[in-house]
Amino acid sequence: MDLEGTGTDFTNNANDWTISSLVDNSIKTTTCAGEDILGGYNIMGTGPGVFFERQYTNLPPHNTIGFHMKAFLLDSWDGGTDNFKISFDGAAFMGISIDTDDYPSLTDRCADSRVDFPPIRAYVTVPHGGDTLTLQIISLLNQDSTNESLGIRDIIPNFITVDTFNYDFCAI
Repeated sequence: MDLEGTGTDFTNNANDWTISSLVDNSIKTTTCAGEDILGGYNIMGTGPGVFFERQYTNLPPHNTIGFHMKAFLLDSWDGGTDNFKISFDGAAFMGISIDTDDYPSLTDRCADSRVDFPPIRAYVTVPHGGDTLTLQIISLLNQDSTNESLGIRDIIPNFITVDTFNYDFCAI
């Protein structure tokens, strides 16, 4: 997979994404455990509410989005306060909070000497219609991205039509 599962160049895919606060205006990607990721160590600015954003247009007819992505929760995530949400057209449907102190066997996978979680996969199903979508992955980390950071890749939004809708969320 790549940034959006299209088989195209990762860096070119990254150009379709906006990051609301960049440490260096020319760098959006880094590498973690041999995988290119959008975001990650020393990419996003400091403070809760910074986000990755992608605009999708000319969508096919649908009433549901089946969405999944791979998330990299890097460095010193503090349980309860550090998390992220996924927003579809301004409606946040999910948050994930996790604490590195609860997992003493974690090792450093990326960038610095702090421990990192293995990548997780997040799956969300939400109602959606219309021919455009603003997708945001919102960081609620409370320290700068050399201390704790979020990276993403393998982002797949599936625009589908279902007869009966159920909200779903899963992270593994």
